[in-house]
Amino acid sequence: MVLKEVVHFCKLEKVLGDRHVRSNATRGESTTIDGTPAIALRERNDKQQVTAYVATKGTPYILRLDSSTAHGEGTTQFRDFGKAPAAQKPEGGILDTAALTE
Repeated sequence: MVLKEVVHFCKLEKVLGDRHVRSNATRGESTTIDGTPAIALRERNDKQQVTAYVATKGTPYILRLDSSTAHGEGTTQFRDFGKAPAAQKPEGGILDTAALTE
């Protein structure tokens, strides 16, 4: 897989598209995701069904997205909001990721 095919997942706005602008989402059940109280928001169209689990305590972050299409099902988990990712300096040569997206 080429890096430019997955880089859009780094921006939540790109993952969600324009769902935050217009949506036919309906409220689902209350639940808990990794110990955080959440509410399910379900959205369906001709091609897919998406359930977003949104925190109901603290900042209303999206904790998990479950999707189902004719091609299969998938889950995306979100956590560690506001925390800097742990990174270590790589060993060996330097990879120019900009060259991978061309």
